[in-house]
Amino acid sequence: MQKSVIQKLKQALIDNGNLESHENDMVVLAVSISDRRHRANVKFYRDKAFNTLWTTVANDLNTAPKNSWVRIDLVQAVQKLRRSIFETKLAKVPKMNYWRYGVSFDADFKHALLEMEINGQNFFKPDKDFVVGEPPAKSWADYHQIENYLRERESNPTIDISGAQNVWIFTTAAIFSDGQKIRPLAVDGFLTAGIRTITNKRKEIKKVIEDGEAYLINQLDKDGKFIYGYFPARQRVLSSYNILRHFSTIYALLETSQFSQHSESYRKAKLAIQWGIDASLVVIDNAAYVNDHGELKLGAQAMLILAICKYQEVTHDQIFLPTLKQLFKGVRSFWNSSTGFVHVLDVNLAPKGKFRTIYYDGEIVFALTRMYELDPSIQIEATISEMLDYMVKKLFEVSIDEQAGSL
Repeated sequence: MQKSVIQKLKQALIDNGNLESHENDMVVLAVSISDRRHRANVKFYRDKAFNTLWTTVANDLNTAPKNSWVRIDLVQAVQKLRRSIFETKLAKVPKMNYWRYGVSFDADFKHALLEMEINGQNFFKPDKDFVVGEPPAKSWADYHQIENYLRERESNPTIDISGAQNVWIFTTAAIFSDGQKIRPLAVDGFLTAGIRTITNKRKEIKKVIEDGEAYLINQLDKDGKFIYGYFPARQRVLSSYNILRHFSTIYALLETSQFSQHSESYRKAKLAIQWGIDASLVVIDNAAYVNDHGELKLGAQAMLILAICKYQEVTHDQIFLPTLKQLFKGVRSFWNSSTGFVHVLDVNLAPKGKFRTIYYDGEIVFALTRMYELDPSIQIEATISEMLDYMVKKLFEVSIDEQAGSL
């Protein structure tokens, strides 16, 4: 790493952080370095004085590759807790991976973990009976896994935290560098702490869109199937696949490609649409349905319609127009003007789930509206009108019931 960048990192820390010594009379820095392709290596540094400490840090940074990502955390507020109190506090966290503190298992921070290490390695696990959306997570610390990680990180086979009676939880002030630009990170806020501050929103949004497009393109294989996801704590690729998200991701890709005007992305999107159709579409009496693991979902139907409509809008390629018309005919199987939507059908078109999520209702109306822009037929217009009339009526009925209940 360039010496000029290292010097700027030092000054940014001085400007951003509280360099006062803690109760243990130490300044503690945690330095995370990544080559941009692999998980960052983390190292804690401790000393009585910041300048002395920085000499050691600077020597190590000097050996890092030029364009490394570097994050430096300066430990600030520290709270000592008995282990039992810490475990009670951990169990009350509402969701998995919502822990927002670093943790040290000794007063000298020889066996310390950053918040990002804890959540990234899945050291705090939710109770086996935890249901997403029903807090708290009743999380517990996997001390055995933590010990194995610390032994490897510190190259010390004798690390043993099982006998620690106390733990020290802490917050940090941090800075981040991509090898050229240095960014201070937010300190305050439960959800915003650690997020880089933005000065030029227009420029940053443009970069996020372009980076997002590049990421999605890189997740597509040669056949048009996405790498569905990664489990970073176990460093493995997820084997599951959700066809609804396949089509919604194509829609997102097309929106970004329209912004960036990258025509190569259109070719990849077309390939992905075709893969999704080949992998999931079933046709019954000339009506098409998206089969997602044995379920015909209204939401998946909507997302495929949206993806095709967006593709046709930006490319003017009508190759999927016959499929689009079959999908519209399939929508009628999910809809009844008197009783409303059925969200899920089985493969025999029998109702399987009256309701899954309210999102499906708006999603299908939005999809049909986009389809009507491309194919302004009377049938599509009538269907949209029926759906909107029904939704407004139900909303009005709910409003009346709520008013009556408050009397």
